[in-house]
Amino acid sequence: MTMWWLLACMTTAPPATTPADDARRYAKALAGTPPASIEICAAIQDPAIQGDCVTATAAQWVLRGGDWTKAFARCSSIRDETWGAECSFQIADNAALSVQEARPLCTQSGRFERQCLEHALRRDVEALPAPIGEEDVLRRRVEQKTADALQGYPSETQKTMAAQTFSLRIAKRWENEPFSPSMCGALDEASCRRSYVHTARTYAAAVCGGDDEAISGWTAEGAAIAESVWAEACARRARRRQRP
Repeated sequence: MTMWWLLACMTTAPPATTPADDARRYAKALAGTPPASIEICAAIQDPAIQGDCVTATAAQWVLRGGDWTKAFARCSSIRDETWGAECSFQIADNAALSVQEARPLCTQSGRFERQCLEHALRRDVEALPAPIGEEDVLRRRVEQKTADALQGYPSETQKTMAAQTFSLRIAKRWENEPFSPSMCGALDEASCRRSYVHTARTYAAAVCGGDDEAISGWTAEGAAIAESVWAEACARRARRRQRP
C-alpha cells in the first residue's frame, strides 16, 4: 500500500507567484472599479506593490464618492508599513476631511502625520468666513484652530503653521479676481505681500512658463507688489532649473 507521505512528496507544488504575475494583478486592479478592484491587490505577493495597489485603488474609491471609512479600513490590509501610512494619508486628503474627522487617519500616517493634519487644518480654515477688514478676528481663529490641530507639537511649529495658513486664507480672496492691496483689508503691506507670495508659489510653474492666464492678474494698485513678487518667484525658479 502506498504510504500517504509518499504521495504528498510526489505532489507537484503550485508554481510560485512571479513579479510578472504581480505586475498583471496591479494593472488589472488599477483598470478595475473599486471596491472590487481592491480585492485584486490582495493576491499580490510583493508587499510594496501590494501596498501601492491598495492605496491607489482605495484612494480612487473615495474620489468616486465611496465611503471613506470603508476605504480607510482597507488600508489595514497593507503589509508594507510605509504604504500603510501613505494609504491613511491619501484617504484623509481625497475625502477632504476636517481635522476632527482626519485625526484618527493622521495618527496612522506615520511620518506623514503632521502633513496630514496640516492639510486638514487648511481645509478647515478655508471654510472660515473672512470679511475684508476683520483680519484680526480671522487671525485669532486661525491660531486657535492651529493649536487644536497640532496639539502636542512645539509652539514654534504651531506659530509658523498658523502664519502660513492665515496667509493662504487671505490669498483666497483674489483666487478668481485681480489682486488689489485693498483686498488685504487692515493688513500692512508686508503682510499683504506675504499672502501674495503664496499665489506665486502655487502658480509659478504656469506663469513663469508663459501662461499669464493661470492667474487673474492684478489691478494698477496691486502692480508694485505683484510684479515684485513674480520677478523674484520666476528668478528663483530659473536658478533651480539651472542646477545640475
